[in-house]
Amino acid sequence: MEMAKKLLKAFLLRIVPSILAIGVILAIVKWVVIALLPESIISAEQNRMIRFSISTPILIVIYVLERRYWFKTFPLKMSWRQQISLFGGYFVSAALVLCVVTLILLVSCLILIESRPVGCAGISYIMIVMIFTVLLEEVIFRGIFYGELRKVVSWKILVPLVGVIFGLVHIANSGTNFFSVFSATLGGVILSLMYERYRSIVAPYAFHLGWNVYQAVIGSSVSGTEFASYTPMVMKFNGPYILTGSPGGLESSVITLIFLILLTGWLVRGCIRDAK
Repeated sequence: MEMAKKLLKAFLLRIVPSILAIGVILAIVKWVVIALLPESIISAEQNRMIRFSISTPILIVIYVLERRYWFKTFPLKMSWRQQISLFGGYFVSAALVLCVVTLILLVSCLILIESRPVGCAGISYIMIVMIFTVLLEEVIFRGIFYGELRKVVSWKILVPLVGVIFGLVHIANSGTNFFSVFSATLGGVILSLMYERYRSIVAPYAFHLGWNVYQAVIGSSVSGTEFASYTPMVMKFNGPYILTGSPGGLESSVITLIFLILLTGWLVRGCIRDAK
């Protein structure tokens, strides 16, 4: 009962106001950009790129200030070099996991590669959208939600809880099926475990970003969201959905799920070792 009271207090008095503050500020940015640059002047994609480019540094500043003065939680002490190394390592590792899955599918399934006349503008759009949307998800789910509740709940309870919530949020995406929701849930667990180890969103943000960017660049849908029209090529696998992951994307492949389960075990082992 006492823990339930603490959870409710943290949720209502800290988490909700913090998320609302972020929502209001981002809504103001959106309103200002749309008012100054309506779709009669620029395209919807250009408008979104401008909004996200402005909102990304604002979101970073809000999160840093909230963490330092509102939540009063601090990451493990790491130098800038260590943080850059951590970011690069997890970004590349996410892409490598999916690269291995792609190679396995290349061997086991027929593949059709379509080239598209898309230049740097398409890739720039993908990067700007991914940098912002992934940052927003990590700030809310790991930085605010997990970070604050971790003060009153053990990571062994909180990690699966946040993972399930993260997975359920993705149900509304197009192309949703059991494997895509399970993949998103496992992804939420993995990202929370990374946060638990470093008390920082650097590692989960890097892994999440690398994961989404790789899928978008090869033309795979990302949690059901299509980016094929913005990529110079589209890889289409001819095989059962349980292997290819379509239409949920490469992350919904059973091969990907096996890698995610193995990664989850490795991270859990690391968290247990760190706790000793």
